Amino acid sequence: MFLIVTNKRDITSDFIVLELQKRSLPFFRLNTEDISRGSLRCRPAEGHWSYTLDGKGFDLSAVRAGYFRRPGMPEPLAGFDEDDQAYCVGAQRKLTQGAQRKVTHL
Repeated sequence: MFLIVTNKRDITSDFIVLELQKRSLPFFRLNTEDISRGSLRCRPAEGHWSYTLDGKGFDLSAVRAGYFRRPGMPEPLAGFDEDDQAYCVGAQRKLTQGAQRKVTHL
């Protein structure tokens, strides 16, 4: 699986997605603005974590290549105060950094 971490406005990544689709290669595009809408499952003792958004997702152990280009800030979560928002943004940033480190060490 190919993991693309970018933002919604990244046209270059749009072209990469089209090429991966033409070649019928598995991929997941993670627009960082949408991170908070998804679901992260983590089992550290097993070295397993996965992410799901809108019924699609990826298991990090299945990722064999990655492309990280212009990741943006996550969109604010409704109903959270400023401190909770800051905590969530920090956690989401760590998710992106962790995925990048994992892919870098493949």
